[in-house]
Amino acid sequence: MTTEYGDQFKCDACEESYTSMRYLDVVETRDADESLDIVYVCRGIATCRDNAIAAVEEDRIARAERGRRLAEREEREAVEAAKPTELETLHALVEEREALIASVKKDREVFSSLRGELKEILLG
Repeated sequence: MTTEYGDQFKCDACEESYTSMRYLDVVETRDADESLDIVYVCRGIATCRDNAIAAVEEDRIARAERGRRLAEREEREAVEAAKPTELETLHALVEEREALIASVKKDREVFSSLRGELKEILLG
């Protein structure tokens, strides 16, 4: 952007200073968020105009890339936060093991009862 130092105006591309705005042209550009941006460049110098437009485009691309990277990082963090912690995983494994032990005990009681009934039938 053009900055004013007393009575001096600068080209946004080459930073040449002028005492009047008549030496500068106004170039309208679009930012990453599609808002209008105004750039001041040396009047009649195509390289300043081209460099200013290229700088705005590079800024737009860089902002878009930063936004994409931020979204990816937030997504990774959300996925990581949704994963169970090691302690939660251990608790789940302990509960599963206790349920299996209880099931085995119940099965042993049933088989013991059946064995007793079978002995009575065979002996009786």
